[in-house]
Amino acid sequence: MKTYDIIVIGAGPAGISAAIAAKKEGIDNLIILDREDNLGGILNQCIHDGFGMDTFKENITGPEYAERLIDIVKTLNIGYKTKTTVLNIDRDNIVTAVNGIDGVFRIRGKALIYAAGARENGNLKGDINRNKCAGIYTAGTVQRFVNVEGYVTGKNAIILGSNNLGLIMAGRLVIEGIHVKAIIEPEKNILGLEKNFMNWVKPFDIPVKLGYDIIGIEGTKRITGVTIIKVDINHRRQEGTEKFIACDNLILASKLIPETEIISKLGVSMCKKNNEPKVDETLQTNISGIFVCGNALHINEFADSVAKEGNIAGINAAKYIKFDGSVF
Repeated sequence: MKTYDIIVIGAGPAGISAAIAAKKEGIDNLIILDREDNLGGILNQCIHDGFGMDTFKENITGPEYAERLIDIVKTLNIGYKTKTTVLNIDRDNIVTAVNGIDGVFRIRGKALIYAAGARENGNLKGDINRNKCAGIYTAGTVQRFVNVEGYVTGKNAIILGSNNLGLIMAGRLVIEGIHVKAIIEPEKNILGLEKNFMNWVKPFDIPVKLGYDIIGIEGTKRITGVTIIKVDINHRRQEGTEKFIACDNLILASKLIPETEIISKLGVSMCKKNNEPKVDETLQTNISGIFVCGNALHINEFADSVAKEGNIAGINAAKYIKFDGSVF
């Protein structure tokens, strides 16, 4: 079984930045593992601009940001395996993973940097969560379909939620010829950044229904519409305000949740309130030699913030290796 000084799990901006930082600190024996086809993580499907102002001092798109990080990885000759899914980590820092070339394999890291990102919640409330008809997607799934795989998911869409991804995808869908009939937001205000509303919603005259929630989904094989209702600040329904809106797509702009299943099973201490890993100022967990950064640690607003955390984790993991388990 091969042993590395550092294994980085996740190849988004956090993981790549961590690997680059560790390499620049003198750690040559390291590897990045990622389940996607290419390095870059979620950046590859974010074709809008707004990235890189802190890291590269330019306003660039997600794929451009990823490409610049990847170029540095290749220049520094950092090893990586894509299309590789991590199955388990044990207390001896042995990582079990699988891919189409190596099959199931095991490698050991003297230190691990966990940068697996986040996942969308994607759950609907109550009885409507039981509806299994086609046409209900998370916003991230639709973003991948439209921006990476090149096809649209329907003709008439409702978006539930006004986070940044929901706002951006509203405009992207209109550009691709989909009629976005409304953005439904239970809160009394838009949750995403104002600039995303101004750039991606207002120019397309997309209706925004603040203080409304979805209480019903119609359709058997495929969704045919939703019923919305007005809610108060405590999300109590205001009876008599129901309205049906026909659609063939319901897109859930859901809350992001750190992807922590593997390390929580390992015994990493977690915050009970939000299920985020507990780390010290070096981003090391309660388990010696395991560092966490990026959206796997907590949800960040900007990719540059994720990259900065990766840089911190990479530097401290390198110190951990060079000073035999001591970061300072």
